[in-house]
Amino acid sequence: MFYLHTSNKTENLLAHLDTVLKNSGKDSILEKEIFLIQSEGMGRWLMQQMAIRNTLFCNYEFIFPNRFFERIAKIVGSHLLDEDFDRTNLLWRIYAILSNIDVSRFQTLRNYIEHDESGIKKFQLSQQLANLYDQYQISRPEMLFSWQNGALLFQGSQYQETELWQQVIWVEILKQLHGDIKSRTELWQDAIQKILHYSKPDDFPKTLSVFGINTLPEIYLRFLEALANHIDVHLYLLNPSQAYWADIPSKKQIALENLTKDFDDQIDLLELGHPLLSNFGKQGQYFQELLLLEEKIFQSHFESFALSEGSLLLEHLQNDLLLNQLSTLDKCKVDNSIQIHNCHTAIRELEVLKNEILYVVDQENINLRDIVIMAPNIEDYAPYIPAIFADIKHTLADESLRNANPLIDAFEQFLTVITGRFGWQEVLDLLAVPELQTHFNIDEADLEQIAYWVEQSNIRWGYSGIHKKELGLPEDHLNTWLFGLQRMMMGYAIGDDTDLFNGIAPYVEIEGQSAILLGKLYQFINYLINARQTISESHSLPEWVELLSRYVSELFSDDSVPSYYKVELSTKLSALDNEALSFFKTKVDFRVILNWFQSQNAEASSAQGFLTGGLTFCSMLPMRSIPFKVIALLGMNEGAFPGVDRKNTFDLTQVKFRKGDRSKRLDNKYQFLETILSLIHISEPTRQAEIS
Repeated sequence: MFYLHTSNKTENLLAHLDTVLKNSGKDSILEKEIFLIQSEGMGRWLMQQMAIRNTLFCNYEFIFPNRFFERIAKIVGSHLLDEDFDRTNLLWRIYAILSNIDVSRFQTLRNYIEHDESGIKKFQLSQQLANLYDQYQISRPEMLFSWQNGALLFQGSQYQETELWQQVIWVEILKQLHGDIKSRTELWQDAIQKILHYSKPDDFPKTLSVFGINTLPEIYLRFLEALANHIDVHLYLLNPSQAYWADIPSKKQIALENLTKDFDDQIDLLELGHPLLSNFGKQGQYFQELLLLEEKIFQSHFESFALSEGSLLLEHLQNDLLLNQLSTLDKCKVDNSIQIHNCHTAIRELEVLKNEILYVVDQENINLRDIVIMAPNIEDYAPYIPAIFADIKHTLADESLRNANPLIDAFEQFLTVITGRFGWQEVLDLLAVPELQTHFNIDEADLEQIAYWVEQSNIRWGYSGIHKKELGLPEDHLNTWLFGLQRMMMGYAIGDDTDLFNGIAPYVEIEGQSAILLGKLYQFINYLINARQTISESHSLPEWVELLSRYVSELFSDDSVPSYYKVELSTKLSALDNEALSFFKTKVDFRVILNWFQSQNAEASSAQGFLTGGLTFCSMLPMRSIPFKVIALLGMNEGAFPGVDRKNTFDLTQVKFRKGDRSKRLDNKYQFLETILSLIHISEPTRQAEIS
């Protein structure tokens, strides 16, 4: 059976969950409990709270929706993910098609990828198209079906040519796969039908708890509905208002309607409901509409809405949201339950935040683990947090892999240097990486000495005159690395700088044991030059994986480097060498491989450090509505929050927005609305001039 639990407080939903589990009538405490979640942070919070509430809490599993749905589909002999349509595989298939397509037929496509000797433009366009086709399969399946049948939906419009070349690429993808495939929508519908008619319900888990997910695509809801025919499915939904608010018009809608009305007849937004619900609750409105339309699928609906009993400003706001009204503040006293701080820099934001946290911990007896600090992008603050909060226990979650794994960052830095200009500062920055210092047996004192030599010998950029010629400049060896190393070695050899020797001005400040350090510097520069020459030729994907894996094993061979860092880096590289990519025979330029590696590191993030005992710094992510006694939001300045939905000009979903379409801006707004339930601190950085 399918049960819906709603409340304006996550704590109440947790109480519902605890009651359901205690009365589930399990045959054994060893039966596994399955929790469907959307973030690792929510899973960790649930685990901690259930452990506090229960004498024994074990054999549980927190799992993301897609992984769980795929598991259930396999039980009934189906599948939801076609490996050929994995985004990585789709990316390289599109890249191969773009390498052979006749772009003269399409002006817009030619503008994207002409003059692309390295292939970077084709790769970046392939990335965007792989994401787009992945999105089309869920949100616009009828368009893909039309393309397969040779029909266009935007014929005669300004989007005709864009649709035409996207259709050509999609049809070519299907042709390469011999047409023996099903779209993602077809796979989901097939799995749902098999679940409905499955005759062995004992193969499924006994119960399923869906917690911390504030919106679901309609196809996901259908899947859960089918599964609920065999097991108990409980959907716990955080709802800021107990009133129906899906029909509250936005400010824009009201303004457009008022244009056609007389002044006396115009609509007042405040009379229609709380403005925060209309402006920040679009995602919740869409899901509430869907649930209303599908209300018959729930056998029972349990509500647990509760007014806040205090008179604080924050509680007043929460009650207004709950009742969907905008009341007066007559009974509300001035307090610090909601604070807005206007700061001129990110560093100043953190300094003010630290003072507020110290005050709260000291005066209100709140533990550090009950405080969370969020930002639209926490990495903007990551460099400053360890310095400012050095004396306060804290953890940083949601870092990109390049920050969470120092080997990935070091290796990306190495690859960037050998493809760049060999600028003296970037080379020294690379040598300052601890893992590389270990490999080349160089310490901090050695690095200071090397930096002095580089400055005094006038090394600036380029490894040689040949390198400069490759970049389209005169073949001049002056101020290059080989020029500087020759000066150092000649100075050590002859010890006299009174005259040129064989056209070289000796640099004589290196003598005695310093020659050992000079040899290490030469070894390092020579390694970079050889690596650059090796990657100057194009290779196939498996060849690139083999080559890059060799550099990983050479540069990070020291036993002091944690093995899991190496495994994570090697696993990331090996993604380019799998059986599903066997169709891709094209040799690619190294700059394409570097671009792929950088994009992978930017996308992935690590949730390690969330709720580990001290202050938690993290990003504002959707569906992370975890209650804290204190929540601080950093970087809430215009442009950063709620952000802008930057869609490509060739994205056909932007022609007409549909409810349920992906929108980072709407996600961020709704996350803010949920955060208000326990918010006391917002900060906004501004320019110094604006403050003065």
